[in-house]
Amino acid sequence: MIATGDSKKETNSDTAVAFELGRFVDLADSSVDLEYVYTVNSGNRVSGSSGKLPKSSTAADRTVTYTPAAAGSEAFKYKVCRTTAPTICSVEHTVQFVVFDKTPQFNGSATTSIYNITENAGATNISLDGTIDPDAHLFTPNQTRTYTVEKVFNLGSLGTPSAVPSSGTGTVSYTPSANTSGVEQLRYMVCDSATTPNCTPFKYITINIGVPDYPIIVGPGEYTKTVTTPDTTADFVLGQFIDLGDSTAVLEYVFTQNNGARVSDPTGKLPKSSTTADRTLTYTPDTFIGTETFRYKVCRQGTTKCSVEYVVELVSQ
Repeated sequence: MIATGDSKKETNSDTAVAFELGRFVDLADSSVDLEYVYTVNSGNRVSGSSGKLPKSSTAADRTVTYTPAAAGSEAFKYKVCRTTAPTICSVEHTVQFVVFDKTPQFNGSATTSIYNITENAGATNISLDGTIDPDAHLFTPNQTRTYTVEKVFNLGSLGTPSAVPSSGTGTVSYTPSANTSGVEQLRYMVCDSATTPNCTPFKYITINIGVPDYPIIVGPGEYTKTVTTPDTTADFVLGQFIDLGDSTAVLEYVFTQNNGARVSDPTGKLPKSSTTADRTLTYTPDTFIGTETFRYKVCRQGTTKCSVEYVVELVSQ
């Protein structure tokens, strides 16, 4: 070998990847033809560059394609041999493939994230986003997906979630506790059946029960925001609130947790007819890498009549 090829490649389980074999010469006999010999090619998932090897081969001559069949790790092995007797070969070389299992993705079918129900309403069906799993078909047996649904404030009970559809919505029933009013929040995610499950981020649903005497959310905000580099800022939107108990009250946001003051906003009064721009904050990681939470609520100005606390997960990576 006079030029090393690739020794490791990473890809997703539904994505083929090209890689380069090493370049070889035969110093003992420069006139002989050489050829690649694949000694391990499980399932024939590597294609290209078999047969005679041009002695002045280019990188293009030596480029082959690996098409994964499932997630995991797999080795491809090859050597180069003379095509005429005596058949003398190089040592064996290995390319290791690491194939990632893709995470399910929400399909956006559940368009309602806020429910208003009366006290003692009985069971209410709550719509959940379905998901697609881009590579579930590559597994034998095919991977399955399941919902995990949790109550944040525990003001009622949950039924058993439905199966996770690829198109359309799933459902779960929610029943408020007897004679209870207030704000419940549900959060849910979908995980596949891999040995180490791949899970979506949480999505959130707000359930307003009865007419509580404090501000309630009527327009959803964002609950997760990811920044891909620690020196990049990202805007995110808070929820929109009204006060059914006092329609004349002035409402204001209260930040109950703002790690390192990395979230900025003119934090004054919140217009009751607030637009998205009024509710937009800016997250500046300031070299921080990791996950942190930002917490807020909305209060009647000058009182302790406040909404429940809402959490935004901020990820800098």
